[in-house]
Amino acid sequence: MTIKLDWPWILRKVRLVFLVAVFGVLYKYLDPIWAFIWIFYFALNDMMEIVTDIEEMKEERANAWKSISHKRKGF
Repeated sequence: MTIKLDWPWILRKVRLVFLVAVFGVLYKYLDPIWAFIWIFYFALNDMMEIVTDIEEMKEERANAWKSISHKRKGF
């Protein structure tokens, strides 16, 4: 019997637990504003990564048709 682990899924869950734990500690022991700054920083960072990934996918799709045509000459 082989157990196959999905490491990216596990790491996403560990990251989420870590972020929530740090948020809780900052909220309770420091100040709620620092906790929300912490969460918003990671949320905005993740959104920027998503935007970057989408732009890269659009560029790949825009350039994909060039490799399909066998009669196309290189510039």
